[in-house]
Amino acid sequence: MTKYIVNRLIQAIPVFWIVGIATFALMRIPPGDPATFMSGENPEMTNEMIDALREDMGLNRPLVVQYFDWQLGVFQGDLGYSYFHDVTVLTVIGQRLPKSIELALVALALGLPIALVGGILASVYRGSWIDNVVTAFVTAGISVPSFWLGIMLVIVFAVKLDWLPASGYVSIWEDPVQHMKLITMPAITLGVLVAAPSMRFLRANLLEVFGQDYIRTARSKGLSEPVVIGRHALKNALIPTITFIGLQGI
Repeated sequence: MTKYIVNRLIQAIPVFWIVGIATFALMRIPPGDPATFMSGENPEMTNEMIDALREDMGLNRPLVVQYFDWQLGVFQGDLGYSYFHDVTVLTVIGQRLPKSIELALVALALGLPIALVGGILASVYRGSWIDNVVTAFVTAGISVPSFWLGIMLVIVFAVKLDWLPASGYVSIWEDPVQHMKLITMPAITLGVLVAAPSMRFLRANLLEVFGQDYIRTARSKGLSEPVVIGRHALKNALIPTITFIGLQGI
């Protein structure tokens, strides 16, 4: 196991390196630079002030030097400075990471039970109207872009019905009710992205497990269908499904 982990870490090094080069290059493709962008927000800045700002930010150095300075800073834990927020990048990440983790956990809490129930029902009642409904939900959940679903939820529940706020954030310690209202629509949007593919994957795994010899043996012993599904089939079908869910980016 240790050898496997070490090999994976070694293989990840060139991947991170290539991704870093691609990211750095893509940020330099658009015309202008951060100094030019900042000067656009402050019309009083002169060309001399822009050049001084560019020198202070290191933008006047060759791209190769800028890249290696950036890489060296990353390895030292320095991700740079956000001139837009006027704080370090690590500070920005630290401010937003807890909120992102909370949203991801709520989305999983909403999506996983739906995926579990839908996948089981669709596999048990294969070919029935239940399976058709689950298939339609899976197809819609996979096909519909998340941003479009989010916009539709805002239009329906925030604009038309005025049940939920359209945007914002309030800490759960300040106002628990308002916090739940604000997190509901983003969590539903991400929850659908988790539930739809996971439901399809679980259904496929359960159908494969149902054809195994040990499932037929369990049924021949007279075990009830819920026991066969819960104790034997679901236990094995969930292993690849959990792996699949872990690879999903929400």
